[in-house]
Amino acid sequence: MSEVESELFSELHESVGYCYLNRPSVHNAISRQMWDLLPSEFDSLKKRGAKVIIVSGRGSSFAAGADFRELAQIKDYAQARENWNSIANCLKAITTFPLPTIAMIRGNCMGGGLLLALACDLRYAADDANFALPVAKLGIVLDDDNIQRLVSLVGVACAKEILYLARTLSAQKAVQIKLINNCASEMQLEELVKQVAHDIINNACSSIEQAKLSCSRIVDRKNAQDESTVVSSYLSEEFRARLELLG
Repeated sequence: MSEVESELFSELHESVGYCYLNRPSVHNAISRQMWDLLPSEFDSLKKRGAKVIIVSGRGSSFAAGADFRELAQIKDYAQARENWNSIANCLKAITTFPLPTIAMIRGNCMGGGLLLALACDLRYAADDANFALPVAKLGIVLDDDNIQRLVSLVGVACAKEILYLARTLSAQKAVQIKLINNCASEMQLEELVKQVAHDIINNACSSIEQAKLSCSRIVDRKNAQDESTVVSSYLSEEFRARLELLG
């Protein structure tokens, strides 16, 4: 095991790298430090010999979302932009990471936790896991890259339903709409993900790498979004009011 910070650590087993979110007391709410460190932790696992990387959370949740206590400290546009850049840069680094990545999901996979899972290549969950993107409840704007990742999996109509209604989805529903690849019982989940990882490793790395690049090219958007719309949403009166209601 290689400790990076108490909130994040990794280990390597038989060419399979494991990267754990480690804030179980707050359901692995993702701090800005964690967003900043995740890409370098992936790089470290690759250098140590990983051929596939599994992302998971310690305790009962994958990740309940971003750290609301940190978001409440944002006071101006510059701070909001720095915070969003940490998230966006992390997700871009994971999406474009050359190795195959798998999200192994237990419990809550909400908000930023779901964005992290969407940035991975594959997603497998326990059959009692829950999923949501409650940005409409918070008054936060998602950027086009994250919307694109969602749309590429579930299609436009389902993506709009997820975003507009902000409802929590069961693992079974998530499989049905192709938000995740599959689900299994809590007891069987880790074995399922390990088998997928080893099946990947047994195939040709060059073929998988090129397949990943091809998929990325196919779904890439062409027109850039004005990031100020996203960043400013963290300063909006509506977001502040809704954040206070959440405590």
